[in-house]
Amino acid sequence: MTGIRKIHIKEIKTKKTFYELAAPFASKKGTVILLSGGEQDNARYNILAAEAWLEISSKGKRISITEQGRSTEISGDPFNKLKEYITSLKDSYKQIESENEKFSDLSIPAGLFGYLSYNLKDHIEEISRTTIDVLMLPDLYLISPKLIVVEDKVS
Repeated sequence: MTGIRKIHIKEIKTKKTFYELAAPFASKKGTVILLSGGEQDNARYNILAAEAWLEISSKGKRISITEQGRSTEISGDPFNKLKEYITSLKDSYKQIESENEKFSDLSIPAGLFGYLSYNLKDHIEEISRTTIDVLMLPDLYLISPKLIVVEDKVS
């Protein structure tokens, strides 16, 4: 596993909106855009995560891991694989957080962005399915990006 070696933090002044900054990345594979709505304190940041160096996806027990362009397919419980990766990434991020006060304010503990779907419940307990999976999206999709752009809607 490559892990994170260095983070460069830079404040950018621009007249573009966050949507305009994110638009060129939106159609690229391995891009995650998180838009916060509302006025609550937990809706402070919009985040663009792009140019993934690590991508983890699963459908059922089939897990795909792509790291630096090299793909591996394995079978197993996606929660166990995810736990392994998070554990290995945490050490890199702890050191980076201690060196960068602004980064630690964002609370990105493992540097992974994406989603966990409801269908992952099948790995925890047996509940009958009442829906048809017509979109066939992965049950789990997470990336670790080379590029993170954060809009602080407060400052």
